[in-house]
Amino acid sequence: MKRTHSFLFAVLIVGFALTGSQANAELVLEVSPEGPLQSLAAARDEIRQRQPKEPVRVVFKAGNYFITEPLVFTPEDSGTAAAPVTYEAARRSRPVISGGKRITGFKREGDGTWTANVDPDWQFEQLQVNGKRAERAREPDEFFFYLRNGRETMGTTDGPKPRKIARQTLYADPADLASLEKVPEAEREGVQALFFHKWDNTRKFLDGFDVKTGKLFTSGRQMKHWNPLTRNTAYILENYRAALDSPGEWYLAPEGKLHYVPRPGETLEKAEVFAPVAEQLLLLKGDPAEGKFVEHLTFRGLSFQHTDWRTPPQGFEPSQAASPI
Repeated sequence: MKRTHSFLFAVLIVGFALTGSQANAELVLEVSPEGPLQSLAAARDEIRQRQPKEPVRVVFKAGNYFITEPLVFTPEDSGTAAAPVTYEAARRSRPVISGGKRITGFKREGDGTWTANVDPDWQFEQLQVNGKRAERAREPDEFFFYLRNGRETMGTTDGPKPRKIARQTLYADPADLASLEKVPEAEREGVQALFFHKWDNTRKFLDGFDVKTGKLFTSGRQMKHWNPLTRNTAYILENYRAALDSPGEWYLAPEGKLHYVPRPGETLEKAEVFAPVAEQLLLLKGDPAEGKFVEHLTFRGLSFQHTDWRTPPQGFEPSQAASPI
């Protein structure tokens, strides 16, 4: 009788041990710049191929993992409550999922600035140098200028399908516009003004300017009567070579020449400069109408960096909570 009880007890222990080990089993995949899996996309595709039933951990070693377009996760990439999928950084590492490209080939100019040539078709509005966001060339270098007043008239656009358009004449202190006198014709269409009014901000390409009379000309949507560009509206001017005069500022010329004013302590030999090529990094694409969701996915400890946002040709009109973005 004792032998029977001992046998049953042993079976129960073994059965519990097997069940426990199965419950704790997981699939671990390693991603590294030199390994078989070298990207987030490769790890996602590996999981799709294996279709594991156990929990999955994808561990990223330190390094930069570059993507040029958003990586799409669909319902087939989901985990389950019992078997979630986790993409995470290895212990004591900081892997970067980068939507950018490194810029090299800088040289030091006589005025102390650095320059490098990039493809003229590669236009961007963000730049990171040594892990810090650089400031696009602007005036003033700190704080703001302030408008003296603003006027608006309504009209129509030219062409076979005319549409209504508002044209603004913004009055400024002529001294605040002095740097615009140095802007060559080739750079003028890229100059932008960023206005801060009440809870809104408005970004516009300048249609023109008159430094002597202190006028800026813009156009687009009709201003809201409760929040127009008017007296004491704060603004800055940016994206022209003549405004490049402070450490940490940069300017990309239309022909593809990148200018940068180094910060104290930065050297050409150790500089890591990245500019974006992608506007988005991840897309979770489900089908709610069909009850299909992307779920039980976790991204932990990964740094998502180097994305861009380009100002539309018509500028960025004010909107509550930047809803168009």
